[in-house]
Amino acid sequence: MSEFSFESQQNALDVVRNTSIDANFAECEAALNEMLAPYKSMIVTEDAIAGAKADRARIRKVASRIDDARKEVKRVYSEPLKAFEEKCKRLTAICAEADTNLDGQIKGFEEKRKAEKIDGLRQYFHENVGEASDYIHFDAIYNKRWENVTYPEEQAHIDIQKEVAGCISAVNAIRSLHSPFETALLDYYRQTRDLAAVLAKNEQYIRAQEIEERRKAEAAARAAQEEAERQARAEAERQRQEEMAEKMRAARDALAAAQEPGQKPAEEEPAAPEPEEEPTYTLDFRVMATKAQLAMLKDFLVSNGIKYGRIPKE
Repeated sequence: MSEFSFESQQNALDVVRNTSIDANFAECEAALNEMLAPYKSMIVTEDAIAGAKADRARIRKVASRIDDARKEVKRVYSEPLKAFEEKCKRLTAICAEADTNLDGQIKGFEEKRKAEKIDGLRQYFHENVGEASDYIHFDAIYNKRWENVTYPEEQAHIDIQKEVAGCISAVNAIRSLHSPFETALLDYYRQTRDLAAVLAKNEQYIRAQEIEERRKAEAAARAAQEEAERQARAEAERQRQEEMAEKMRAARDALAAAQEPGQKPAEEEPAAPEPEEEPTYTLDFRVMATKAQLAMLKDFLVSNGIKYGRIPKE
């Protein structure tokens, strides 16, 4: 492409630079300051509102004429500028068309070069990752700077080696803990690649385990205490039952011994034919017992067909 330069007409620009648009600025400024000074601090009363409105309209009219003059001058001066801008835009559009064609192709080559470089680095990573392959992946350590033409491929190799070495060192450090949670810790490192976070997680696991073991020990102690109390209650109930049985046996013996004078206990009588109807006896006696014991006595009397009732009043 041959040398090309675009030059605007400097003499025309000089004319614009040196052109001054004059008006009776000083005269108007002095007149307006004198005429409008009283209005800057005027206090309007209710009976003077009509006059204030009229003065406001006149002031606005003066300001409008001045602003109209400004707009007219701006329009006149803007017309040549607008025409100049449109011509410049037509020229830059011609450049943009050629630029777009070249830019697309150049970017295509750059993308190809970048892809080839990254593929080479990916291959280098897989060849050197070794035992760390289970914990580190190329996409996880990918550095955007590697794509730059100015970033040496040798430096990228060093970056990869450093990442792999750091990973192996971290895994060895985790294994050296001999933690019961080693599998979970290695999984966590695989997700985060943050050794400090893994060490903190191990402490968290240990604290949780201690709390759980303490909870289980306390639960076991409570269960043992409850079982001991249950057994104690059962033993007390057994002893109470034995005492009640003993008392019932004593009651039966007392009932047997309370027969009429000269009447022998049934077990001491000689064997004889059972009479058609065995005689009954009435015995009044007082019993002192708990509610449960009275219930047991009642059951005994009923189960043996012994009639009972209140002592009749004389």
